[in-house]
This record gives sequence, C-alpha cells and structure tokens, in this order.
Amino acid sequence: MVLSTQNQNTTILSYTTDHGDVTSGKSVVMDVLFTLIATLGISGNALVLFVFYKVTELRIFTNILIANQSVVDLATSLLLLFTFVPPNIEFQHLHSNHSFLAHFICKVWASEFIYWAVIKISTTNLVFLTLERYFAIVYPLEYRIKAQKRTAVIVCLAAWIIGTSTAAYFPITHYVDGDCECTKVSLSTGASVTIALLAFLSTYVFPLLIMMFVYVSIFCVLRPNKVLSSLTQVTYTASSSESTATRRLTRGRLTRGRKNVLMTMVLVCVVYAICWTPDQVLYLYHNLIKHQDWSLPLHRIAILLAASNVCINPFIYTLKYRSFQRGLKKVFHRFSATRSDTLR
Repeated sequence: MVLSTQNQNTTILSYTTDHGDVTSGKSVVMDVLFTLIATLGISGNALVLFVFYKVTELRIFTNILIANQSVVDLATSLLLLFTFVPPNIEFQHLHSNHSFLAHFICKVWASEFIYWAVIKISTTNLVFLTLERYFAIVYPLEYRIKAQKRTAVIVCLAAWIIGTSTAAYFPITHYVDGDCECTKVSLSTGASVTIALLAFLSTYVFPLLIMMFVYVSIFCVLRPNKVLSSLTQVTYTASSSESTATRRLTRGRLTRGRKNVLMTMVLVCVVYAICWTPDQVLYLYHNLIKHQDWSLPLHRIAILLAASNVCINPFIYTLKYRSFQRGLKKVFHRFSATRSDTLR
C-alpha cells in the first residue's frame, strides 16, 4: 500500500493488499475464481438467512448459532470480493490534513484486519457450535433449561468479540511511515515467529483440537443405552400417561433429530479442516522455515480451497440438515402459492 502526496493540498491513497497467503501471484484466473467463490458464498448464505428469517419455528438455540455462522460467512464473501479481487484501490483527493483517515485506512483496511478478523470470528463460532452440541447431548436437562434465545445471542456476540480480539495484531503491526507508505512494522525474527505461531494456533490448531475432542466425547456418550436414558429423562419425566408405543416413536424421532444436527455439524467441521489445512500448513512453513512463492499452482490451490469454505456450508445445510430442508420447502411452497395467487 502506498500513500503518495500529490501536492500540498491533496493526498492520493492507493494500495494493493499484501497478505502473502491470499494476494501474492494474482492473475485474471484467480480473480475470476475469487469472484465465483464470493458470489456463491453471498447467494448461499443469504438464502440460509432468508429461510431462518421466514420460518419462525427454526429460531431455536442451535439455529441462531448457525445463522450467525451464515452472517459471518456472508461478510467474509463480501470482503473476499472487495478486498482481494480488485488489482488496486485508490482513494483520491484526500486532504493532507486528514492524516487520521490515512492511518485508519492503513491499519484497518490495508492491513486486512477486517477480513482476517471475520475469518477468526467464523472459527470461534464454529467452536461454540461444537460445544453447544456437546451440552445438548451430554447434559440434556440443563440444556433445555438454559438454551434460551437470549443466551444464544450472548454466545454469538462472544464469538465476534473473541474473533476480533485475536486479530488485533494486524492494525498494531501496520503504520504510515515518513514516506507516506502503509508498511508493516519491522519485527525481529523471534517476534515474527511468535506472531506466526500464535496466529496458527489460535486460527487453526486449537479450534480443530477442541472440535475433535468434543466430537469424540459426544460419540462416546452416544452409546445406545446412555443416549436413550438421557432422552427418556428429559422428554418423559411428566408424561407417564402416554402409551409405550407413542413414547418409543417420539423418542426415536428425537434421537434421529439430534443425531442429524450432530452429523451436520460434524460435516461442517470436517469441511473446515479440509479447506484450511493446506493453507495453514504452508503459512506456517512460510513464516518458520522458508518464504514461499504464492504464485505456484500448489499454493494457489491452497488459497482457493481456504477461500471456498465460505460457500460450502449452505450446500451442507441443504443436503444434510433436515430442519433446514423443511424450512426451505416451506419458504418455496409459500412463494409458489403467492405467485399462483398473483397469476390468478
């Protein structure tokens, strides 16, 4: 990013993003693929949010967190489109006395703080979704009492706060120098390695380890005797008058429903690991061992695979998540009925 002074009254701000993981080796093909991924992400996540908005019975604790995930993925798709696709962005005719604005753009936008903060928010929310499934299955009684909409909103806000905080080093390490350039702070080798390790651990390793540990714990708990006894305790404490056949049928539906949500979230986490592992391993190798040429085919594939994560979740919900499938059918049924009435 370059800040150049044209005369005493005007400052031209122009920059090209410089994050090696995403922007090095830009080409027309990469721009087209980024645009395609961003378009799919915007349309798919907007559809998920529209369905959750229109179908009121879907507004439960789990789905509020899933909706938050879609909000974050939608924001990531927009930022992917507007941050990395344009070859350069210029803000002309900024008066020289607006140095605060120049510093703000350098630290917040050109450093890619917003983009990577949203990526970290997405990861944090995914961890919260994993923990939510754990408490829903392992502690069903307490979960039913505490899983209120207000609690879900608090959890969503916590994901935004934690994710943004873990990306705080982006604006801290960028500044406008004496030559009016937005540049990165010169760090010692130890400091650079420390930042790279912390970013790798907070964005990839710790979240993935938490998700793996929690899901292994859940599947250990989901042995037939345990899960059925837990569900029976929660659902039928006050329903002893029901017939045995009715209770078995309802219990079976409840068990299938919870397992469907669980398997949907497991699939989301597996896709997250597949998409981000190559990029994060190359990122760590780039910072700790040897600087990489990010224009090489392997590196470009890793970049595109990581970026594609924002557009895959809506397809998972559509193909796997039964509650969302029912909501989607209901929305399109209403749309078809309204259209038919209009035509008549």
